[in-house]
Amino acid sequence: MSEPAWLRVSQAGTPANLRPENLIQPWASSARAPIDDFLDDLRVVVTSATPALIQADSRTASMLVVRIIGGVESYIRSILSRAACICPRARGVSDASQVTLFAARRYENDFLALTVLEGSSLADAGEIKKRTKSMLGIDINKPGSSLEEALNEFSKACHFRHAVAHAAGVLSARNLLALGVDPPDDPQQFSMTVAGIQEISAICETVVRTYNRDVFQRLVGGWLGDGRLNGSWDTDRIIFEPLFNLFYSVLDNGSQVDSQGIWREVMRMP
Repeated sequence: MSEPAWLRVSQAGTPANLRPENLIQPWASSARAPIDDFLDDLRVVVTSATPALIQADSRTASMLVVRIIGGVESYIRSILSRAACICPRARGVSDASQVTLFAARRYENDFLALTVLEGSSLADAGEIKKRTKSMLGIDINKPGSSLEEALNEFSKACHFRHAVAHAAGVLSARNLLALGVDPPDDPQQFSMTVAGIQEISAICETVVRTYNRDVFQRLVGGWLGDGRLNGSWDTDRIIFEPLFNLFYSVLDNGSQVDSQGIWREVMRMP
């Protein structure tokens, strides 16, 4: 029986089935510092955002914003999950976090800690502060600090990511107000430009670099304050060396430095 002509406003959908095996592969945590994974990915994105690409297909090019913000989220997730497995003080805080029963039975170490962040979006300064506090026991909510300023700018950039990912680039009144723009009468949308993507890239790089230094300093300072570093390299290296490697950027500093030498500097701090 043929369908009525008035239903033919578009072609009928063709049945399609998702085959997960075509989209899934084994996951392994990176052996590199998360900041280096982020910086490498950022450089790929920035060099991809050429005037030719933007002119040819600005909507596809605008998805680069989603990737850049996603890179920051991935960096934060890696730091939180891996540091929570290294730092004795963080373990005590993170152990109180909710983990699904399935994950607790099936996974361990880095990936188990990562499951604590299931269902959470880190494309927001408030959520980053909340998760840093709940997983590492560190309060980074310090008005006027360089990290606070970097996080505030990152939150602004996330409004463009939200518009691109969820509204085909259209900026809502809420997005505009958060950006400090009075909503005009006419609708506004994200405009993909080389200068704009470079600004968002710079903001994301700044928040990652600032967070990386601040959290490392706070964790090591906490160890010094509660006596977890006792001045013996044989025992201190168990926690200091993996934490140092987690935060140390080979891309910034060249080949790996002697972690024991850095530890000696830390132990000379007043």
